[in-house]
Amino acid sequence: YSGNVNLDAKRDDFVWCACWAHGRRMFEPIRDGGDDFATKIMRIIRNLFLYERVAWNRSPEERLRIRRDLEKDLVDKMYAMFKKHIHEGKLVPQDALYKAIAYMQNHERNFRAYLDDPNIRMDNNPAERALRKIVLGRKNWLFIGSDRAGKSAARLISLIQTCRAMKIDPYAYLKDVFTRLSDHPA
Repeated sequence: YSGNVNLDAKRDDFVWCACWAHGRRMFEPIRDGGDDFATKIMRIIRNLFLYERVAWNRSPEERLRIRRDLEKDLVDKMYAMFKKHIHEGKLVPQDALYKAIAYMQNHERNFRAYLDDPNIRMDNNPAERALRKIVLGRKNWLFIGSDRAGKSAARLISLIQTCRAMKIDPYAYLKDVFTRLSDHPA
């Protein structure tokens, strides 16, 4: 989301964490065209994702250890490869590979942010999967009735998606809340 990039540029207390899946996608068509450098970058990113799959099944402390001991070296290696490849001078700014490297170099701090915080994911795929349900239902909710009804539906959908993200059964949660609501003091 470009708003995050703008906030990151303007505020010191806000760090936008770049999505490695989006960065990776920029190298896919280049790799598919037979570029060896893009293939090497894709392998490094694949290995980062494999380490993260293990790390997310561990405690936050263990996750940081995995990132510090295994992933950080790969990220350092990749950024060193970027600098070397750009300084060789074989690329021009119009090349897709140049643009992919420049994007990741321009946002290096943002791509590295996940390495220092165990609660940050290296990609935003879970958030995008959660939003996909909203996008698919958009036509169904086109005639929801009124602005007020739309706001109420947005709150309810947000609550349900939060329950799902936290591995809580939304039906059981809402049933419990509505059951207790009638006895709750105003």
